[in-house]
Amino acid sequence: MGSTSACTFPAAEAGASKARRATVDITDFCPNRCIICSRTDAKPLMRMLGFPAFEKIIRSHPSLESAAMEGGEPWCNPDIVKMINLCFARGIMADISTSATVWREDVVQALAANGGKWRLQVHIPSADAAGYEKFTGNNAWDAVLANVQHLAERLGRESLWLRTTICAENLGGLKGIVELSEKLGLKLGIAPYIPVGGGNATVLAPGKIDSVLVYAAAYGADFFGAKGKFTGCPVLSASYGITLQQGGCPGLNGTSIHYDAGGNARTCEYMRGN
Repeated sequence: MGSTSACTFPAAEAGASKARRATVDITDFCPNRCIICSRTDAKPLMRMLGFPAFEKIIRSHPSLESAAMEGGEPWCNPDIVKMINLCFARGIMADISTSATVWREDVVQALAANGGKWRLQVHIPSADAAGYEKFTGNNAWDAVLANVQHLAERLGRESLWLRTTICAENLGGLKGIVELSEKLGLKLGIAPYIPVGGGNATVLAPGKIDSVLVYAAAYGADFFGAKGKFTGCPVLSASYGITLQQGGCPGLNGTSIHYDAGGNARTCEYMRGN
């Protein structure tokens, strides 16, 4: 897997960008083949965003308050520690995702050494081995659970989250995921599956998504936005008639920008805003 430093920017984003959050897919590669992921639809890409390209993105948006490192599996990128440390050096929140299928001691040490200006979200689609393998195509549940427990022991629980995306296929396992988060003492974020860019999962019916909203509120879970609010994105509003609260999708009003693992700026319906 080679590294790429090519990075392109639309003219409107060069210079005086007002973006407060950058979401950067730092790799396409992932050990999982989740049914909600666009990478399940086609031949997997193997791009790795190099540190020079990531640094260019960060420096091109001087108003950034947070940078989300996503993928693919971000922990597979050999430059991720440099990326994390760049965020720390510039006072930017490092918001890192992982499936916990990969253990990187250097990543754990970098987070442990830099206190609180980071958030680590572990994506968990199921709370049992059978459901996990069916959702991800990977029989790694035991290793994933052990890695989550080790992360909690090494990094504490203040900035460590579980995150789950709910579709029709794993809706029946939501109770188990909530119970797992409580058992581990971790905060839980719940998001609905939104088929932007692909995936083979089934979108929740409006009545079902209402039940997930109520469930999230009852258990104090974060639902795609601020705790205690039924926040979300315009796709949800259009599809399900949900009224968005202030502070919902970070892509509204041009406050967020998304880059793929080739360093190219992306747009999609839920990030364009009005």
